[in-house]
Amino acid sequence: MMHSFSEILAEAQKGERRIMVTPNPQSKRVLTAVNDARASGLIAPVLVGNRNLIEKSLFALGLNTEGCRIINEYDPLQALKKSIEITDRGEADMIFQGDANIREFLDAVTDEKSGIAEVGDLSYSSLFELPSENRVSFFTDTYIQEFPDLKQKVNILTNAISLANVIGIEKPKIAALSLVEMINLNAQSSLDAAILSKMSERGQLDAIIDGPLDVDCASSFERARRKGLNSSVSGKVDIYLLHDIESGFSTVEVFTFLGGAGTAGALMGSKIPVVLNLRFEPTDSILIDIALANLRIQEGILL
Repeated sequence: MMHSFSEILAEAQKGERRIMVTPNPQSKRVLTAVNDARASGLIAPVLVGNRNLIEKSLFALGLNTEGCRIINEYDPLQALKKSIEITDRGEADMIFQGDANIREFLDAVTDEKSGIAEVGDLSYSSLFELPSENRVSFFTDTYIQEFPDLKQKVNILTNAISLANVIGIEKPKIAALSLVEMINLNAQSSLDAAILSKMSERGQLDAIIDGPLDVDCASSFERARRKGLNSSVSGKVDIYLLHDIESGFSTVEVFTFLGGAGTAGALMGSKIPVVLNLRFEPTDSILIDIALANLRIQEGILL
């Protein structure tokens, strides 16, 4: 089991370089991330966009084109389309959002005719190095599915479990969160959590799931016991399932901007790894995102 981002990076560096295509890379953030991943031995970059602008941007940052393949395309939308085509043809192992607009990028990735994923299959897992934990914790879905129903939550958890397996967590412990630790018939999150917990007991999900749990009970065995709860996951949670995008996205921002927690993440559910450029993740987090993509390829886990 990998306990930290440094261990994830080190494990990924043991594998071979993977070809990563990036549409319209021009910003310091994106070009620095691509260069760091190349220098770390993770990728061989393919940059698709205006060659002159890309080369000027690299020069301005003190970087060179060594090890980079640049495909000239003046039109940003065509550069994005061409990047998707390259991955779909198997000429690249992964795709990085780069400086493409997030909505345009996701629309291209999930396009019915030329995309590499279906919207309903996608979810985003955020990983954190929390100061109180000597391990990596997962929170999902923090970006894609806005108000998932029970069926979508099963897919979200299946994706997160696959990602946990990649870093060596064979049967992750999952807290299905709600506002309280007791089933409340008026709170759909508590009902969904209870069903997911029972599904895990019956072997329908390859994890140990308990819920509903509030954050208080999920994060501490002692606090759970004080509330009269004997939970098999309290204080040992690997994956926190958040009820909707409002709680998911807010949790990520609180941890990152107020708590100073180290973060990374992975978009799950596509044919090949897709690395997003999310602004709640610092630039150095993209290196870990790419390392996770490499590990997923190594393990053959692309969900």
